[in-house]
Amino acid sequence: MTQLTSPVAQLLSVGPQHPTAGLDGYPAHDWFAPARSVVIAPASGRIVKLSGHDPAAGLVDGPHGPFGWSLYLRDDTGTTWYLTHLGTRSTRLNVLVHRGQSVGTVALWPRNVTPPHIHMGVASPGA
Repeated sequence: MTQLTSPVAQLLSVGPQHPTAGLDGYPAHDWFAPARSVVIAPASGRIVKLSGHDPAAGLVDGPHGPFGWSLYLRDDTGTTWYLTHLGTRSTRLNVLVHRGQSVGTVALWPRNVTPPHIHMGVASPGA
């Protein structure tokens, strides 16, 4: 199994493993951190996909629906990591990043919904 590395510079806590709506990624956890704090690459590799929407537009599909920007990072072993709920992204498609490099910030969730966090997991092959 792939070893998880924190995707946030100011980790407060890690939630239990849970499924990701619309993705078959395992393991997947919520990495709680202060809103607007730095999100870091969990591995060295290439950004292979960007998705999501501007968190300033609010939640999509209810109180725990999709929220914020997402990115997919394929590391040197071929594992593709996904990180979602970013408030900003500081990287682009096809850019090489290094483990620990800043790739964005944690989104500020709407009040009384969910504490700020990055949801990260390992995507299915071909994601």
